[in-house]
Amino acid sequence: MPPAPRRTSIGYRRRVPLNHATPKSRTRHLNGLEVGYRQALQTCILGHEDAARQSFRSIRQLLRLKATAHNTNPDPDLDCTVDLLLQAESSKFHCYVRFLAHWIEVDHNEFDMSPLEERVLPIRPWLDVRFSDWSNDRCRDCTGFRKNQLIRIYKAFGLRELCRQHDEPHIGLCTGFSNPSGSDCRYLFHPEELFLFFMTKCRTGDSNKKMVNDKFGGELNRWSYGFPWMVFYVDNRYKYVIGHQHLLKYLKDFPRFHEAIEQFATKRKYHRNVGGGGGWMSPGLAHLPWWLFGLVDCNIKSGDVTHSGPDGDYEGAARRPDHELYDRATYTGFTQVHGLKTETAHLPNGIITVFGPASCRRHDTGGLLRMSNLDAFLSAIQEDEPVQYSLFGDFVYGAFWLHNFVTYFRSFAGEPLTLYEFIVNAEMKNVRQTVEWPFADRDALFGICTEKSCYWLGKYCPFAIELLRVCYLLTNIYTCLNGNKSTGYKRFGLSPPILEEYLRLN
Repeated sequence: MPPAPRRTSIGYRRRVPLNHATPKSRTRHLNGLEVGYRQALQTCILGHEDAARQSFRSIRQLLRLKATAHNTNPDPDLDCTVDLLLQAESSKFHCYVRFLAHWIEVDHNEFDMSPLEERVLPIRPWLDVRFSDWSNDRCRDCTGFRKNQLIRIYKAFGLRELCRQHDEPHIGLCTGFSNPSGSDCRYLFHPEELFLFFMTKCRTGDSNKKMVNDKFGGELNRWSYGFPWMVFYVDNRYKYVIGHQHLLKYLKDFPRFHEAIEQFATKRKYHRNVGGGGGWMSPGLAHLPWWLFGLVDCNIKSGDVTHSGPDGDYEGAARRPDHELYDRATYTGFTQVHGLKTETAHLPNGIITVFGPASCRRHDTGGLLRMSNLDAFLSAIQEDEPVQYSLFGDFVYGAFWLHNFVTYFRSFAGEPLTLYEFIVNAEMKNVRQTVEWPFADRDALFGICTEKSCYWLGKYCPFAIELLRVCYLLTNIYTCLNGNKSTGYKRFGLSPPILEEYLRLN
């Protein structure tokens, strides 16, 4: 007979200094009346803290207005009015601070440590971060972009225009709860702070708690609403920019892309033999045997399945019902992992377009390529063109029913390849090395892609698909601003598009 399940905590864990905290810290249990009383106290603390912060901002703005008016056009009446407003706002600020100190003292005396002990906790105040607060080096360390680049991305994302449409200085996100008067409870985010948090989290992959303690300060819970909203906002805004539909924008550039690929394939190169042992010098190709404008590949992003754990919090618990169904839904036997698969088309100017992500259980051509309908899309947009350009992929893209995909030469019935076919395959393998580089750039530039906990496929991360698409978009944005290895002179030698042109929605 299995042991009885452990009792669930019905109270809250006593707060102690971090150097004294352990996972086995004693838990204080409260009855219903005490829980409601403490919740009312904490509501008073948060309300007066927010009021004091808003009052302090008003004082700072009035001081700035007074200094500006005194330097430009001195006016005694205006100075007198500003002084009166400053006195009134200062009285309100000190009143809010006294109430805040009173409620904090009551909370500490009733339920927590004394205020003197609380000072050792490394709680960072809310910093209300803006672009002006960070130097160029800090922007580069936290986000991977320089400060002027961040400002360009911020303007292209349209967050400032979104606030102007609603005639509000902040972005208000509803929590799903309402106050006693019936109004919706909202968290207010300044668009610059929300944007910087989003870019920093994608770059570092840190948890919200670490982000708040190290860089932004303030309340932790607000970012569990802010960051997912930002992910969905960027994904919905640029879903046609990162998708295969964006290939229509480069239709007139297909001849230029083909020329860049052919120019690289015609260079003399030294090829090393597989497994070592020397190599051979290729004379290069006179011309490509196909009309190509890019490369195609699929990539798997591994993750965890949250619905397949034990059905109970005790030793020897059975698996959850239908666990086998959840396991098979996102499992691939090819690499033996659970995860997501994306289909990507790579252009010589460094830009990639993405379909998916979908379950990595799907096959590259039989599943994902049929779902994306990319072959029919390329045929439709090139229907009136004199030349039909194709994408080059590996051997799985050699299906007979594909019209706009080509692959390596293969031997049939045991007949060996000709010398020309052998050289073409060697040259195209060298060309196709570039399809792996954007995946490496994505993981190197944005640490959130390397955090497996960010891709829990289930209720713990309901925006894993959107987050992976957004990371591909940010990789393209980085390419527009800084280029990558495939755009250099040693490869295709084409410049990436201008950022504003790439992110243009019409």
